[in-house]
Amino acid sequence: MTFPGYAETLPNGSLSRRVITIKSVELKNNAGEWFTVIEPDRRVELAKEEPGLSFFNNGRVPEGAYVNFRLTLSGSGVREISAYRDFQKPLALRKGSFVGVWFSLDVKEAICLSKLSVVVDEDTRNLAAVDLHVQSKR
Repeated sequence: MTFPGYAETLPNGSLSRRVITIKSVELKNNAGEWFTVIEPDRRVELAKEEPGLSFFNNGRVPEGAYVNFRLTLSGSGVREISAYRDFQKPLALRKGSFVGVWFSLDVKEAICLSKLSVVVDEDTRNLAAVDLHVQSKR
């Protein structure tokens, strides 16, 4: 799954770095409602850090069973990434749960998403690129 890379330009016209912005992460409950896990934007410089985020649920996201996620990235355009199908076994989220979302990107001429992991406490869903649906937003 390829994304045109977002490159920042130095005053002399050369490229300085590749940056992805995580605009939001959302979880979908059994009833089909989406809850925002984290926003606003978090910039990730791909050469210096692993793209992802983690937090402890302080009650921001209601306790319950969650069956899908939506990750919105921007760089060159905005893309929403989610699992093609809802999880067979829901993720159980409680107050105080650890939530993490990490993804693997290969950066060369373009940025390629190769894997995404969604974790709630110690329950992990590792999704390969073939498991993911990407929708470009305008």
